[in-house]
Amino acid sequence: MKYSNEDYLDTDFYPGGEGESNYSRKLVITRKVHKCVNCCGEVAKGLTVLLETCVLEDEGRVSARTCLPCLDKWIDHIKGLYNGN
Repeated sequence: MKYSNEDYLDTDFYPGGEGESNYSRKLVITRKVHKCVNCCGEVAKGLTVLLETCVLEDEGRVSARTCLPCLDKWIDHIKGLYNGN
């Protein structure tokens, strides 16, 4: 991992919205293949992702997984290190 767990958890990659409750986020290791909600790339089993869950008023419980390369680019951007690649 390029950054600390705290850096990944404090990114506010997807800030909360209206009609959302019980929001949580944590870093997890995938137990099966998932799709990154940001880049739509495949995240292989055994990789670390940011898992965000909440309850949406009209949809019920939902979850999203964001891969570390997407989070790395976001943190690089915040820190002024992102070069657009």
